[in-house]
Amino acid sequence: MAQEKTFVATLAYSAKNENELSLGVGDVVHVLDQSPEHSGWWYGHAVADAELAGWFPAVNLRRSF
Repeated sequence: MAQEKTFVATLAYSAKNENELSLGVGDVVHVLDQSPEHSGWWYGHAVADAELAGWFPAVNLRRSF
């Protein structure tokens, strides 16, 4: 399993497909896949509910330390 990296949503994103994850400003996510072949989309899950997982635009996030 890939190492999780924690990020915070800086912009809201509304999922357009069932494999995407909607984000609200301030939502915290664990990113599992930052592969460059996905053209700016990352895969991860919500910290509040690990069952909520999907793809989301990387530009909507900032790293949380």
